[in-house]
Amino acid sequence: MRTSFSRRDVVQGWCVRLPADPRIDVALLERLADHFLASRDAVALALSEPVRARDALLQRRDGRRVRALPDERRYSTRALMLTEQILIDRALQGRGRGAGLAAPQAVELAIATRPTLSGEQEEMIRRLTRDGDAVAIVVGAAGTGKTFALAAAREAWEASGTPVIGAAIAWRAARGLDEGAGMPSTSVAALLAHVDRGWLPRHAVLVVDEAAMVPTRQLSQLAETLRRAHGKLVLVGDDRQLPEIEAGGAFRGLRARLPVIELHENRRQVASWERDALALLRDGRGDEALEHYRAHDRVCLGGGDDLRAQLVADWWSSGETASEVMLAYQRDDVADLNRRARERMVAAGAVSGPEVIVGGRPFAAGDRVLLRRNDRRLGVANGDRALVLRADVDSRRLIVCVRGRGVALGSDYLDAGARPAVQHGYAMTGHAAQGLTVGRALVLATEETSREWLYMAMSRGRLENRLYGASARAQERDEIAPAEPPRDAAQVLDIAVQRSAAQRMAIDSRVRARERDLGRGL
Repeated sequence: MRTSFSRRDVVQGWCVRLPADPRIDVALLERLADHFLASRDAVALALSEPVRARDALLQRRDGRRVRALPDERRYSTRALMLTEQILIDRALQGRGRGAGLAAPQAVELAIATRPTLSGEQEEMIRRLTRDGDAVAIVVGAAGTGKTFALAAAREAWEASGTPVIGAAIAWRAARGLDEGAGMPSTSVAALLAHVDRGWLPRHAVLVVDEAAMVPTRQLSQLAETLRRAHGKLVLVGDDRQLPEIEAGGAFRGLRARLPVIELHENRRQVASWERDALALLRDGRGDEALEHYRAHDRVCLGGGDDLRAQLVADWWSSGETASEVMLAYQRDDVADLNRRARERMVAAGAVSGPEVIVGGRPFAAGDRVLLRRNDRRLGVANGDRALVLRADVDSRRLIVCVRGRGVALGSDYLDAGARPAVQHGYAMTGHAAQGLTVGRALVLATEETSREWLYMAMSRGRLENRLYGASARAQERDEIAPAEPPRDAAQVLDIAVQRSAAQRMAIDSRVRARERDLGRGL
């Protein structure tokens, strides 16, 4: 569930939750929704824009579609808003509490031993280790060297006798903190599951990477845990990249209320014009960013099979497929791009030999794959990219190379879980690519993409990033809601670079709602 929801969302929730029964009609669903929205559990927030006719259709469990009345207002829950307020209040009360203080000489020594640190990285280190705030916010654009600076801060804290722990939503990102910043790290879920067992030392510093993706409830739990341990919570992220999947907006809300340590200097992209374009896209000036990409011939427009075929042909043409990646928002598009890419690999003899079938798809020597399960015993994480060295059909094993070492993925790994444990890795979703750096990225933009997603995707490649704008798919004809004319590729791209998927705290949305309602005379 997101931070706010509409009446239609509540009706949709009942559609999914209730069994398929012809006696359950739309009138009953709407009565159930209205009962919840009128209860003390729901809080009215803001007026929303009118919905399009096709968006008012709801999908039932039996596959039938029904129509709900148009939305007019956004809502949240009283429990979530209370969680938000407590988080904010305690973060503000923690200002200047002496949390996570490091000895000045330890700080300067850690900085001095890293001569390549930039001025803003040095400022980040000094403020983190010397300001004493219980909650610190670090906002860093893509490629600004946050992890490198965190390594110096970790060294200063440890030299001063303060234990440092890292965490992230994904285990792969947590491992990046471990390897890049030298701090033992785990996933946020694993940390919260073990805090009651004394896993978090008193007066510790907890560094949470990609914190803008941590849902509000989990972030609140972390903050409360650190408060009880008299420790320091360091939230490192960027609310202009991928947002939270669950109810979120906490990182953004804290950023608006607390002193912020910011890193602006992009050290990843080689071309200065591309760094400028990314900065424009991040700042919400997507139309200007597109002008930069168009001027350097980095935008391709089209639709359907032709555009996807062109994208794969461009990926193949460089001959450097191992250091490149194709990115798409929808899993169906990722699967289609992977299929097309693998066909080229097989035809060229780059993939050959016996094949092991996983999730209905073949894998053989030479395949680039993406691992989708964490396994600490094997030392692999969800999101790891690997090369298949050998496929053993008889023993049902894939021998893969992950980060320079060979790993045997047996049937206990390949067949565990509801979803396939490996997939082809020529193309991937944005969430799978978060934190990834490659030589070149080829990005498919469709009508579902947002500015935050595009910024993340277009910042993966050091040497080059290319944007492929796809025209909107035609909607199915429907007697209740006639299909709207599909947008062409240029329109899709223009909208995508302006559309924001960022979440706002419910309490902030309520303030904005009051201001808008007053302006409308409501």
